[in-house]
Amino acid sequence: MALGIPASLLVARIAQIPLTYPVAPQHKLPLLLPLYLVAPVAVEVYRRLETGAWSDYGIAWDPSFGGLMVVGFAIAAGGVVALIALQVGLGWRRWQALTQAPPVQPSVAQAQSPEALGSGTQTAGPSPGVVLLAVLPLALFVGWIEELVFRGVLVNGLGQVWPIWLMAIAVSLIFAVSHLVWDGPAGAPQLPGLAVMGAVLLLA
Repeated sequence: MALGIPASLLVARIAQIPLTYPVAPQHKLPLLLPLYLVAPVAVEVYRRLETGAWSDYGIAWDPSFGGLMVVGFAIAAGGVVALIALQVGLGWRRWQALTQAPPVQPSVAQAQSPEALGSGTQTAGPSPGVVLLAVLPLALFVGWIEELVFRGVLVNGLGQVWPIWLMAIAVSLIFAVSHLVWDGPAGAPQLPGLAVMGAVLLLA
């Protein structure tokens, strides 16, 4: 986290992202991505200092582990696709084209004319398949980093000095609070659900 914050600030400066709080939704990913990119580097540095192995954090560089990763990613991707398909089938989610407003604001009389009412242009947005192909790799990468940090580093470290129940509570709370970095107090109602989800993922 300490290494990722300067990287996020650099990205904000280069991209001219205003550092307001809470962070605007469209700015979360550019600011969050450096944190996730720095995490594996930080773990590698710590591993070298401690003369440990990646297997200590749940990662083994062998064919069997690679096969399990592929299977896990395939199950995760299939679950996301199935969930979106179910939501679309039930009418909970709709795919809409992007609407572009006219560049010049018309007068009141012009705005009420049939020509003006039909002047908005509809541009086809990216297809669901394209969006999934773009989002899934990012989602899988983010999930892998969170598993590395929470299940690998925190569980491995705290589990050596604390009882399993205390370690589970601590890691679940850290997991929940870390998701509120961008939302602040407005995201407080999510805390119980995030803590429960963290505990389930931890003990799964």
